[in-house]
Amino acid sequence: MQSALEELNEVLLERQGSADDDIRQETNIFRILRIENYEIRHGAFLDYLLDPDRNPELAHEFAKAWIAEIYDELSIDDGGFLERLFEANEFELGPLKDEHRFSEVSIPESRLRIDHAFEVKVGKTRRVFVFEYKHNGVVQNDLAAYQAFVNDKYAGNRYLARYFVMDLGNKIHNSFESEIFDLVSKETLVNALDMTLDLAVRKDMQATRMYLEQYRDILAPEVEEQYPWRGLENILWNTWNPSYIEYDDAWKVWDKLAEKAIDDPDIFEDLAAFDTEQLFDQAVLEALEDVDNCSVRRNSGWVRIEPSKCQLKHFYLFSNLWFGPEGLYMGLNLQSWHDPKGQVEEQEKQHQLALQVLANSRWGSFCGSPEQWPSLSRIELTFSRDESSEFIVKDLKLRNRSESSKRTHGVVINIKLPIELSELKQACCSDEMPKVFTQYIAEAEALVESINKLS
Repeated sequence: MQSALEELNEVLLERQGSADDDIRQETNIFRILRIENYEIRHGAFLDYLLDPDRNPELAHEFAKAWIAEIYDELSIDDGGFLERLFEANEFELGPLKDEHRFSEVSIPESRLRIDHAFEVKVGKTRRVFVFEYKHNGVVQNDLAAYQAFVNDKYAGNRYLARYFVMDLGNKIHNSFESEIFDLVSKETLVNALDMTLDLAVRKDMQATRMYLEQYRDILAPEVEEQYPWRGLENILWNTWNPSYIEYDDAWKVWDKLAEKAIDDPDIFEDLAAFDTEQLFDQAVLEALEDVDNCSVRRNSGWVRIEPSKCQLKHFYLFSNLWFGPEGLYMGLNLQSWHDPKGQVEEQEKQHQLALQVLANSRWGSFCGSPEQWPSLSRIELTFSRDESSEFIVKDLKLRNRSESSKRTHGVVINIKLPIELSELKQACCSDEMPKVFTQYIAEAEALVESINKLS
């Protein structure tokens, strides 16, 4: 890896020397301090956001917004707790019982630390929220120990604890087997930050607004359309590919090696932000850029695919990579996002279109009864391959929308198609596409055609 990084450094320095781009001044304090890739630093900032003593104007509102986003995404039905939380004039917000901080909570007689945890009390109702953060990493921690610690701490108290794993990078995790923790997306955090940012603007909190904007930017950065890695795909693959992600400290090792090999801070920043998804995204973009009936653009960790005849604002496809214990998957995702601030009529149209596309798809018959689809918030289809490498449905997971959800017209349909590591390398690093990637693109084109016909 070290030699590959040094080779990359030479090529990028040469390219940089011939570029005419103006040098840009970095102003984001999180990037200046290079803390965006470290879970502990995220916990420290969220510690501040949730602390009513240090953030008295916004802490309670941020907590409410974040809890609501998580409950909505995971369809959590909590016996009216969310309603009581929003109706309450005041509620208690603080660290775990007998603790003094929200992040890096030490578990006695072990080296374990809980990344982030807090409790909320509305009247006599107490809820505890525990988070394990990752940054493009794998979940290897002793999650059961976290639960045992919380159980001991609250012994004799009436409470309910909820446990979550959240990746703060670009990696989209495959579901993992845990009866304790739920996977929750960082979009819940981004959406809560947006709501809190709106409040900071209304309150004219200029300094706080700046920090919120900068923190939001490292979670969901604006993605430049340019692709800086052309011609470097094989070197990058040899430097950093999905096989390394199996190791929990891989990012820390990557940073240390990069610091040794790279002197230029701009090149270091670009490489520190690199991940295999960028190579995969480029392969998808190039495969679809000449398709007449859709447009494609790069986002952070995924590619947005917009059918040309569909004018609905929050209805689109996106492609991504899924990483999990069972292997690698290429994701195709159909999203009808319910914007609570949007027009109800448009939200209803989006929802109905999503269900029509599902009904007309070749795999719709595997998704249960159409009568239950309107009540679903997520449909997840995982495929395998038969002896002739054709995709066949392997697993189906359905998630019902909670009765308290305010996003009654939102639904996400996830389709996961398997790909071997060698095939992914071929798709990302060569001009000759493997059959499995060609089939994947054909699935995307079929969905685009269906959406255009139904729009």
